[in-house]
Amino acid sequence: MVGFRFFKRIDLFSTQYCFAQPNLDFTDAAIIAIAERLTITRVYTLDRRDFSIIRPSHCDYFELFP
Repeated sequence: MVGFRFFKRIDLFSTQYCFAQPNLDFTDAAIIAIAERLTITRVYTLDRRDFSIIRPSHCDYFELFP
C-alpha cells in the first residue's frame, strides 16, 4: 500500500505547508495522503488546526469532526 509516490506526497505536504503550518508532522501528512488516496473527506481529529489549513487534491476541504 505504501510506495514511493505516497512518500513523495507526504514530503510535498511538509514542504508546501511548512510556513502556514510549521507544526505539520509526518503523521498528519500521512493521514492526509491516505485520505486523498482513499478519497476520504471526513477526518476525526482533535488537532483541527493542522487539518483546516490543508487543501486536499480530491475535495475542496476536509470535514472535521468532532
